[in-house]
Amino acid sequence: MVDANKLLSEAPFLLALVGAFLAGSSALLMRRASLVLGWRLWPFTWVLSAAGTAAILWAFSWAWSLEDPLPPAAALHLLAWLTLAGGIGLAGWAGLVLGRRALLPGPRDRLQTAPPYRHLRHPMALGWALAGLGASAIVGTRPAWVCYAIWLVLQWLLLLMEEWELRARLPAGPDYFGHTPRFIPRRLRRGHR
Repeated sequence: MVDANKLLSEAPFLLALVGAFLAGSSALLMRRASLVLGWRLWPFTWVLSAAGTAAILWAFSWAWSLEDPLPPAAALHLLAWLTLAGGIGLAGWAGLVLGRRALLPGPRDRLQTAPPYRHLRHPMALGWALAGLGASAIVGTRPAWVCYAIWLVLQWLLLLMEEWELRARLPAGPDYFGHTPRFIPRRLRRGHR
């Protein structure tokens, strides 16, 4: 049996991660409810999304500060920084393509199919996952890796909820989700021509 007090004393950032997940899932459920209850719910989804993002940043900074960083090997350190930079670059590109909708989605938004969204359903999430991988490798502590692993699981659940919400709200959603891979472009997949 897991001792909750011991777990929270060793990994207090878990509370922030759970809070981020609850805020993010509440934002998605509120977007879905706005289909029935009206557009006036949308500003609340923005507040919940911002709170979830702030909680994720807080959780990671908390996890990274629990132990002194370990000095990685030079090649590994360089690879970690390249992964961090590549992830931020991909997330930034996806955010630029979405524009204001990346931060403040609205009920009248349409499906984005320009690159990188033409090749991936979730390029922004993939970018942040790569950035988190690189940052956790740079820090290299056990709490950093635990925080990253738990965040990946929770992020996966939020992405599934987001697809559920988008399928209902966007007419082109089901076709797009049926033909566009989530994270690995088709031309990078083995055996694809």
